[in-house]
Amino acid sequence: MPALGADAQRRLGLKLRSLYERTIDGLPIPLEQVELLLRLRHRERDAQRAR
Repeated sequence: MPALGADAQRRLGLKLRSLYERTIDGLPIPLEQVELLLRLRHRERDAQRAR
């Protein structure tokens, strides 16, 4: 999977956050989404280490 640029990652994160805030009203994050967020965070860390 091709890596996203920093700007694209930031815009995607902001958009996802705004959608989540409008649709969920503070309910807990489902486990599937937590796992996805953890995988994204691991990729971010790996990319930072590779720099």
